[in-house]
Amino acid sequence: MLSLLFALSNLSMAQTKDSIDTTVFTVGYDFQIHSTDKEGNAVTDSLRTVVLVGSKMTKTLGYYTDMVDRMGEERGSFGGKRKERCAHVPVIFVSQEKGQMTVREDVPVHRYEYTEPTGMAWSLHDDTLTVSGYPCKKATTTYGGRRWTAYYAEDVPSTAGPWKLHGCPGLIVTASTDDGIFSFTLFELSQTARPITSTCGDGYETSAIGGMMVKTKRDKFVKTRNKLLTDPRYLDDPIYYYIKSSSDRSGADIFKEDIRDGEQIHAGSFYLVINGTAIPQKADLHAYQPLELE
Repeated sequence: MLSLLFALSNLSMAQTKDSIDTTVFTVGYDFQIHSTDKEGNAVTDSLRTVVLVGSKMTKTLGYYTDMVDRMGEERGSFGGKRKERCAHVPVIFVSQEKGQMTVREDVPVHRYEYTEPTGMAWSLHDDTLTVSGYPCKKATTTYGGRRWTAYYAEDVPSTAGPWKLHGCPGLIVTASTDDGIFSFTLFELSQTARPITSTCGDGYETSAIGGMMVKTKRDKFVKTRNKLLTDPRYLDDPIYYYIKSSSDRSGADIFKEDIRDGEQIHAGSFYLVINGTAIPQKADLHAYQPLELE
């Protein structure tokens, strides 16, 4: 199965100035989040994420954010991107050479970046399951305060997986949390070679609006993000913590830098962009469920 997969890594193809690797294959995952609406009713948010697997680098991002990377803003789905922003789907780069993972995630009004080691301890089990036509074996791990059960396909020789999940002796085909809140399931595996870029689908890294990304530490970011987004006020006003004044634009410990002369505020028909970060509209919001509890 997939005997020709890695031959693709030798294909010559057009590169862009921000290319950091070339895909050997691309994996699409259905991503489900079980949450509640403002009234406490159970809801399920269905999204899609993409993992671009190269020989040296792996990049994970939202399906529609990736579409912007590939085809430009005019070809992307506004509704799809809005769902990804409400779910705070990050962009994640995993460097096999450095053994390091770089994560970029928006908590308006800034985009943040942090790094962490790639090591993830998996317990391998004898259980088997066929998922999307792939014979798989079971693995379990605990990360960020949640316990995950995954099934990986040894026939696909890759340690990649959805979100931050990686390190199994085969591509992770499905993964879910034991509490039933989150699940990822493969829906597509493509052998098309394409550039893996250093951007996040909107050009924010190289723009002049509000400066570069704010560098931070993982533990501080996770703790502060969870505190802000799980606050009951978030569903009524998703940027309740942002002081809307001309003199003081931070108003929360997570804001290491004010938005000063480089600030860009754009009010669209359905959204507000501040400093390159899109503000979720409360009509789209469900209770925030953090992938990492700690």
